[in-house]
Amino acid sequence: MLLGVGVLVVLLVAVGIVVVPSLNGSSSASLASNNSTASNASTGANVVVASVTPNPGATNVRPNEPITIHFSTPINSHTPMPTLSPPVAGSWFLENSTTVEFAPDASYTPGGTESVSIPGGPSGILAASGQRLQNPEQISFTIAQGSLLRMQQLLAQLNYLPDSFKPTHRLVSNADLALVQKGNFNVRWSNEPSSLQATFYPGSWGVATQAAIMSFEKVSNLPVNGQPSATVWSALLAAAAQHQLDPNAYSYIYVSKSPLPETLKVWVNGKVVLTSVCNTGVGADVTHAGTWPIFLRYVQNYMSGTNLNGTTYHVLVHWINYFHGSVAVHGYPRATYGYPQSAGCVELPISTAKVVYGMVNIGTMVTVL
Repeated sequence: MLLGVGVLVVLLVAVGIVVVPSLNGSSSASLASNNSTASNASTGANVVVASVTPNPGATNVRPNEPITIHFSTPINSHTPMPTLSPPVAGSWFLENSTTVEFAPDASYTPGGTESVSIPGGPSGILAASGQRLQNPEQISFTIAQGSLLRMQQLLAQLNYLPDSFKPTHRLVSNADLALVQKGNFNVRWSNEPSSLQATFYPGSWGVATQAAIMSFEKVSNLPVNGQPSATVWSALLAAAAQHQLDPNAYSYIYVSKSPLPETLKVWVNGKVVLTSVCNTGVGADVTHAGTWPIFLRYVQNYMSGTNLNGTTYHVLVHWINYFHGSVAVHGYPRATYGYPQSAGCVELPISTAKVVYGMVNIGTMVTVL
C-alpha cells in the first residue's frame, strides 16, 4: 500500500514483523508481543513510601498502636516485610493493595523508642509490577511514658507489693498489657501492720512501690535503683505476660525503739516469724524514724567510723542489710541488747542476724519507729 511519497509500510502479520522505513530511507525492526502489557519490571512506577503511621519522630505513641505503611504503588503479596527494633511480637500483613500493617501481639515498651526498618534494594519491598523499593528506609517513634498506676497493678499481680490487684475484666490481648485496667487493690493479709499498709498508695509514688521495683530488678538481674525506667517496663511486661511471680516470700522488718527494750520483728507472708531485742543509735548517731528498702547486702564486711568519744573504729561486721545510707541491720557482739548504743545501725546478736539475713532480700522494707 502506498501511503505517500517515499513512505512504504509492509505488514508481515504472520511472523509479527513490522518494517517501517524512515523518511531518510533507513528501516528498523522490533518483535511485537502477543501480551498487550509490556514488562512491568521495566515500565512500572517506582516504589515510594508515601506515608507511615505513627509519624516518623512521633512521641506519646500508644503502647498498642498498629503501624501502617502506605506505598505509592500496589505491593506484591510475597513482598519482604519491615522489621522492628527492639523486636515486638506481632504480625505484618497487607491491609490493602498499597498498604502493609503491623498488628502487635505484645506491648511496646513505655518510654522506649521503636524503630521500623523498611527493606530496600535487591531484597526490598516488592511491588506488584516487579519493581523494588530502591533504598532501605528507617523511621522511629517514642512510646508514651508508662502509667505509675499500671506498673503498680502489674507488680501487685506478681506479688511484689503488700497489696494484691484484681482486674474487673481479663485482657483481650497482651498488646494492651501496659494500659491501666479497671479493678481493685486489696491488702494481701488481714493482719498487715498499719505501718506496712501506710507505705502503699495506688497511683502515687511511695516507698512500697520503690521497694517493689527494687525487688523485681534484683530478681530480673537488672541494675537495682528502684526507678520505673523503660528497662524495668520491658522486663515487667515480659514477666507479666508469662505470669512470673516473685519467687521470694514477702518480708518486712519492724524496729521499735520505744518502749524499751528495743525490738526487731520480721514479718513474712502475713506472720511474725522472728522477734529479737536489738540496739539502735545513740546520741548524735540516733537511728532516725522512717521506712526504707534494703538496697545492699553483705555476709560480712568492714565498717569504719567515729565513736562518740572521738575514737575511730574499723571492725568486721556480719550479716549486713543496708537500708538507709550507711545505716544497716547487722550482727554485732555486745554484752547486752535492747538499748540505744550503736553508731546508728540496728544491731542484733550475730546468730540472730544470720537468721534474719536468710529471711529478707533486696527491696525488703525496714520501718524504724
